[in-house]
Amino acid sequence: MSVWARVFRPCRELIVRNCAAWPPVGTFEGKQQLLRERYLEMANYNDAYAAPVGVAWEQVRDTHPLIDLYQPDGSHPTVEGTYLAACVFYSTLFHASCAGASFNSGLQADTAAILRTIASAVVLDSAPTWNLDVPSGTSAQLTGTSSDGPNEITLYHPGQGTHLWTCSDGQSSTDANPTFIVSGPGFYTFTHIYHDPCGNSDTLSWTFEFYEVGMPEIGTAGSSSVTSSEQNTVDVIGGTGGGSITIMDLQGRTVVTQQFSTDHVRITCPPGLHVWRITPAAGQERVGKVLVR
Repeated sequence: MSVWARVFRPCRELIVRNCAAWPPVGTFEGKQQLLRERYLEMANYNDAYAAPVGVAWEQVRDTHPLIDLYQPDGSHPTVEGTYLAACVFYSTLFHASCAGASFNSGLQADTAAILRTIASAVVLDSAPTWNLDVPSGTSAQLTGTSSDGPNEITLYHPGQGTHLWTCSDGQSSTDANPTFIVSGPGFYTFTHIYHDPCGNSDTLSWTFEFYEVGMPEIGTAGSSSVTSSEQNTVDVIGGTGGGSITIMDLQGRTVVTQQFSTDHVRITCPPGLHVWRITPAAGQERVGKVLVR
């Protein structure tokens, strides 16, 4: 038994045994989809191009099943399979079609032409998918944003290189996933300059609008304040005896109601942006909002 047979047979048997527990590995289509997903993940994570050999291989199987891409062992490529892979790499590396190439590698001219055409189309028709639309696969594009408050934003990028983020209000950061807190509502422009580990770079900018949420404070001014200075707490200072405060979430559901017993009441409250309503023993109600840490 050859060395390859001793290695390949246990691997094949392992795949067969796992088919019941993980059905995708039991079919060509399932394995092809998993490979596609993982290679694209690696390409995005490492700022690299992805050469879609498997996608081109699948298209040849589907549209020209008489072109045999496999050797008798069912694993290694024939000359046709190797030629197809080489054409995919050519179009990926040079961002150009190889459909008009004259080298056939000993194949029939019509067969070689089919393989070149499919390889070129798979690569060039979906260039953004394979990271070919950015320099050397490097992109400063955001992968997401999040916010814990109306004036706060966190920007996400997976790159393992160096980052420089700037905000139009003068803030800057070199974190991979920086958090910015702006002073108030308005439009702010953020710029990301990214250098990957191979020395390639890309620059992109975005403009975000920050705006007031909830409702402005209304009613009689100045007699009490509602703030959150510590996590999961709300402090009410200056509440009148006999009055109460009701805190609601942004869906209008009551979170907590508390009677005033002293001029300083501390209330336990879950984090988030909430609306409050103070009902005094006498006088006009007041409403406003508070961001609980």
